[in-house]
Amino acid sequence: MRGSVSIFESSAFSPHPALRATLSQRERDKLAIGRDSAFSANPRYTPPMSDDALRFWEYASYLVTVLGLPMAVFAIWREMRAERMNELKEIEQREDEIYVELSQQYTAFLEAVLNHPELDLMGEAAEKPQLSAHQTQQKRIYFEMLIALFERAYILLYEPGLKGDAARRWQSWADYMDWWLKNPDFCAYALDNLAGEDPAFAAFVKERTLPKPAP
Repeated sequence: MRGSVSIFESSAFSPHPALRATLSQRERDKLAIGRDSAFSANPRYTPPMSDDALRFWEYASYLVTVLGLPMAVFAIWREMRAERMNELKEIEQREDEIYVELSQQYTAFLEAVLNHPELDLMGEAAEKPQLSAHQTQQKRIYFEMLIALFERAYILLYEPGLKGDAARRWQSWADYMDWWLKNPDFCAYALDNLAGEDPAFAAFVKERTLPKPAP
């Protein structure tokens, strides 16, 4: 019971010291029992915090808000940047694969050209050969295959404002086209058969065949 009195005396409900001195031991015990009963009825009761404690927790809450928000924004930005970098790597890898595939197809076409020198597909013969109807048809088919390959390369690799590796990949195909368009037979066939091709590709081919201004 003495312990209860000690706890009671430290609480806000303790009577004035002068009044407590006039109380008998029995009366003080009754007051302690009443105080213990009140705390038992409300076990969640907590004494009110001091002004200093309130100010501390308000300051801590302010710090969490001030420091936590920028850190959260930075974490989101970093995650989005990492996702964007992964996307760019995937795009770059896919463009490399496309370029390699197109290059393999062009290499296969050149091998076919070398296997048929009688058709003079490159237009490098000293004298223009006299082709049969079958050979003329073969030559047209090869030219059609080359136009289709160039159109595919244009659609897959070209876009305005290319930079870096993408620009270098496309420039190699632009050089291939320029070389073939200097072949009178291929150039004439290409200009006569652009009606069903991609409009942007057709415009590109026509632009490359225009006479270049003198420097």
